[in-house]
Amino acid sequence: MRAKRIYKALLHCYPAAFRNEYGSQMQLIFSEQLGATRRSGIRQAVLWLRAALDALTVAPREHAHIIAQDVRYAIRSTAASPTFAIVAILSLALGIGASTAIFSLWNGVLHSSLPAVQAPGQLVMLTNPEASGSWLGMLDQERPWLTFEEFKQLQDHADTFSSLMAVQSLLDTWQVRSADGGWDEAHGHFVSGGFFDVLGVHPKLGRVFTEAGGDSSAPEAVISYKFWQRWFGGRSDVLGKTVALRNVALTVIGVAPSGFIGETAGQQPDLWVPLGMAPVVTPGLNWLHDTAPAKYMWLHVFGRLKPGATGAQAEAQAEAQANAIFKAGLDSFYGPAAPPERRESLNQYLKIHPAGRGVSPARDKFSNSLTALLAAVGVLLLIACANLANLRARMRSFPGLESPERPAWVRTELASRAQRSAAGWGLAGFGCARPSLCRLHGTPSAPGERSP
Repeated sequence: MRAKRIYKALLHCYPAAFRNEYGSQMQLIFSEQLGATRRSGIRQAVLWLRAALDALTVAPREHAHIIAQDVRYAIRSTAASPTFAIVAILSLALGIGASTAIFSLWNGVLHSSLPAVQAPGQLVMLTNPEASGSWLGMLDQERPWLTFEEFKQLQDHADTFSSLMAVQSLLDTWQVRSADGGWDEAHGHFVSGGFFDVLGVHPKLGRVFTEAGGDSSAPEAVISYKFWQRWFGGRSDVLGKTVALRNVALTVIGVAPSGFIGETAGQQPDLWVPLGMAPVVTPGLNWLHDTAPAKYMWLHVFGRLKPGATGAQAEAQAEAQANAIFKAGLDSFYGPAAPPERRESLNQYLKIHPAGRGVSPARDKFSNSLTALLAAVGVLLLIACANLANLRARMRSFPGLESPERPAWVRTELASRAQRSAAGWGLAGFGCARPSLCRLHGTPSAPGERSP
């Protein structure tokens, strides 16, 4: 009995139609052969080996035969009813395309890690990953950004991190002189010397800023791979070339690898410039020094935990040390102010956030809407499939309806369903595009404005 159950399970390698037609006969023949070889273990082993080889050789041929039959039937059905086929193909193409596009957006905004970054799970942020902007003055509660001097204090004294780096929280837009003498726009960030080291990114060409080099004020830039292709045509002699801004000419020292977008999801900087160049490129603000009583907060700060130091406990230790250094700096900066004002100025703290997915002001804002939109598109795709199956069943109920001279109501029904499908997918596409455009073209905060 056990041998029969095993052989019956082996028959499931064959297609269902083949198994229903020949399965009983095959089991009967196998039982007879097994009984004839019961006294010889070698002959039984040969019998089982032959049965297994049949399953491995015959079963694929039978599956291919049935698939070929299905394909021929599909071609004949399509030729007999081309209008239905066109409606079905367009509806499913729109549905699958919209579902794929929305899933890509949903995954990219909410779940995917930063591309081209080494070990993103070891990255943490000491500022708010959902905040974008800057602030001149005083804040309380959790700090969304840090000043340059606060970053330097943490970099000099926080030993729970293997390294720290800072980056401008806003994607800046600069005027760049093109080859024909006109002006074009380029997007960029001011970054600290350890920016690329903390992210674990190596250049495609040349070199990048390093923590050992400090926060240099040298007029240098690392350009993105796309900017290299677009602006310099991908030439290998790009190193040493200059990118002329209105206030300064930056020397290209390196090209970032393909796919690298920096620390913020959904952005594509063209240039990365040392923090020390901020007063030169964008004069008029006290970028690098804190002057009482106001602080200019404009930097996101990232850290990489030491190897092996992962998990909530390591993050809690890093957060405690960072806050101790941060509070000491606040106490020194604000000095002996009046008690109420002093309490307000010291009521600030840092919170550690996982940073493997990078900064994204849109993540929390559109999390629920994108998830709901993905579910809605999935339901819409199911409805479209059900409509097509229902219409196909109705047409099969009346064989004459599949002829070229079908009644007018069939053509009307097909056209109506095609319109409803197109309208549904159009609404879904609009729902997808609207948050995307808001996310990609949101107005950045000016200095002195807070954008939580």
